Amino acid sequence: MRTPLLLSVVLLAACASPTSGSIAATGAGQRSLGAQTEVARTSAWLADMDRGVDQFGPGELEVQDPAAADGATFLELSSLSVNVHTIGPMARYEVEHVFHNGTDQMLEGTFRFPLPAGSIVTGLAMEINGELMDGEILERDKARKIYQDIVDSMRDPALLEWEAGQTFKLRVFPIEAGERKRVVMRYMAPLQPDDDAPSGFAVAIPSAAPAMQTSIPALTVRVDGREVVQRRDHSARENLSVALDRANVPAYVQESSGEQMYLAARLDLDWAAVASPITQIEQRRTVIVVDSSRSALESWALASEAVATVLAGLGPDDEFMLVTGDLETRVFAEDFVRNNADQRAAALAFLAQIQPDGASDLGALITRVGEALSHAQSGDQVVYVGDGTPTWGTTDREQLAAQTLAALAGAPLYALSVGKRESRDTLEALTGGTGGRTLRPQSVPQVQAFASFLERAPQVRRVAKLELEVPGVEQVHAPLSTTLFEGERPVVHFRVAKGEPVPTQVTVRGWAGGLRFEQVVELGEPLAQVGVRQQWAARELAATSDKAAAVALSVEHSVLSKHTALLVLESEEAYERYDIERRNGPNANQNADADAPEVSGRNLDADGGSPYLGPGDLQPGDPEIHIPAPRDALSVDVVFPFGETKSARWEHELGQWTVRFLVDDDTEPGTYEVLVRVTHANGRVELLNLEYTIDVEAPQLRLELRVRDDGAFDVFAHQVLSEADAARERVEGRRGDERASTLDAKRVELIMPDGQTLDLRVGMRGHFVRRWVPRGEVEFPATVTAVVADRALNSRRVELSLEGPS
Repeated sequence: MRTPLLLSVVLLAACASPTSGSIAATGAGQRSLGAQTEVARTSAWLADMDRGVDQFGPGELEVQDPAAADGATFLELSSLSVNVHTIGPMARYEVEHVFHNGTDQMLEGTFRFPLPAGSIVTGLAMEINGELMDGEILERDKARKIYQDIVDSMRDPALLEWEAGQTFKLRVFPIEAGERKRVVMRYMAPLQPDDDAPSGFAVAIPSAAPAMQTSIPALTVRVDGREVVQRRDHSARENLSVALDRANVPAYVQESSGEQMYLAARLDLDWAAVASPITQIEQRRTVIVVDSSRSALESWALASEAVATVLAGLGPDDEFMLVTGDLETRVFAEDFVRNNADQRAAALAFLAQIQPDGASDLGALITRVGEALSHAQSGDQVVYVGDGTPTWGTTDREQLAAQTLAALAGAPLYALSVGKRESRDTLEALTGGTGGRTLRPQSVPQVQAFASFLERAPQVRRVAKLELEVPGVEQVHAPLSTTLFEGERPVVHFRVAKGEPVPTQVTVRGWAGGLRFEQVVELGEPLAQVGVRQQWAARELAATSDKAAAVALSVEHSVLSKHTALLVLESEEAYERYDIERRNGPNANQNADADAPEVSGRNLDADGGSPYLGPGDLQPGDPEIHIPAPRDALSVDVVFPFGETKSARWEHELGQWTVRFLVDDDTEPGTYEVLVRVTHANGRVELLNLEYTIDVEAPQLRLELRVRDDGAFDVFAHQVLSEADAARERVEGRRGDERASTLDAKRVELIMPDGQTLDLRVGMRGHFVRRWVPRGEVEFPATVTAVVADRALNSRRVELSLEGPS
């Protein structure tokens, strides 16, 4: 029986914080950031905020069981084996689960496995017909085609894919009666800061509460070849952490492969040489800036919670200002107000009245913040809540960073990155230049930890605008954040050609206390360890925007990326049948023929020269689904292929049930299927299979100018229908040979030749129109800058020609 598995994307999930001691138990909570916490624990604070508070643990296998009350139950996890090897700044994990089907029935199940933050997925294996089969990393479309071919022929799919949230999801079928099913996940994860460990680090062991049982019958944990846990009936309510000795955590490691040597170095700065921070602040002033553009639509609830949490974390003598912005900048109060209960309630009420819409003018927001901080004080700070993606005005990252540095007058900028369209590079450039930090919260407790950190951050030494130089190395993968706080030990990755001198020092430059800072960190001799090459590859992948290069890198180094997938087949013969080179498993590379064409894992159906250029490389738009259900239906729920369920709503303007949603940036454009569950007024439930299109093209426009009776002009914007619109309509029920006729443009904004910005309104016949009174003489034809967005939230910024009035 062929049983394929497909792992589609790498997951950066949250994990619980380890506690001190050689072997310690740790629950799901986050360490306290109370006033008694020492500044020396800053690195642990920041690590906790980045990881979040959601508990990680072993995987669980949920099965469909007709005998269960709700039709589902969990198989027993009969044994768990965790094997950990430290590799410099990270640890390599092999987590083996053995589940037992104690029923007399053949079952189908879903295996879910959460991963720690910053993980690098390197492998997957599953027991099939009594043999443990290792998967291979392939180009994603190629893997999907092979998987679908097997599913179509055998009808017994087993699919491993990313599930929205923090876990991988694996469909497992069949699970025979009485069978023990073995699933192995392989990944690397960063070491966790532990101030009480001899090395300052620990490894977190995924052993906390599976949903299906209160204990694990057999638990084995090995760390660096030493058995540290061998338990029967382990209490599964607890995760474990194992403190590491200094010898197990070398600061400088290397791995040689081919003609290259890959190196990773952890830098320990002399913080006593860094300028002392502010020790006493009489009053804090905080400017909270909230992105209210259309991209904030789905994250608006978390953004609002974040604002409330930050306000609650301020002291009663502190002052705040609340600013929101899309194309328009709005201010709760024209000046700073005292942080009392009435002002907080009024500010949150002001925020609740805002409906996210329009483009994002980040430069205008920065200008407004600069006006508020024109008379700077030592306790000033700025908190930005949004995705950091500018779509109007200044959009260049370097220009925005320079503008921020000048406008904030020494105040640090902290960013809470929310929304699916985050521009992390832009946010890091803005926060790092001012001595702040960017955090991507997934939950309110993470924001609470951030608010606690804000209170103590002014008292912590820091190095801003971080730059790292390794002599003789052109490309150094430095930390994403360009501000270091006291206690943090950044990790750098780089490589050198074999035979070249091995670097022995790193120069750290930046700004501290308003002064230029420079320090040389000596590295010593690197220790050889396996896995450094994959760590470098993961950092290289994060910096690679070219899809073809990313696929080649992912396959070569066996590191999963968003463009590749892990595929597990039933036998070695199956891999040979599909011409998949074996890089993992017992026959890895043994059958390679030097004269044979290389099977790289790429999509072999594509052109050889540039196999990945095309619509799939464009940023996809966000779809909407129209459901043919009666208006009096009690509910209409849409179940998506990635496991999420959304409720549709009745829209009077369209006369239809509609659901709109955001999709990840790497989602390929095209047509997708969903299951729709309609609950009718009489209680009858109807299931529908519908399609939706991910639309990647913003509408095209044509401008027209007409003279009004009062001497002013009407500016008209007409949508020009294209083949992309026809494709959208085919999904909505039109025949393939018909031309598009419906308009999906939703918003049009124009910057006119005289500098005025016009927000056009929808006219009676679907066009957009706005009255324009030019400021002075205008020569035609003139150039107009237009931003147009459609119902799928695609936007286009273009220069259009405006002819004279007709």
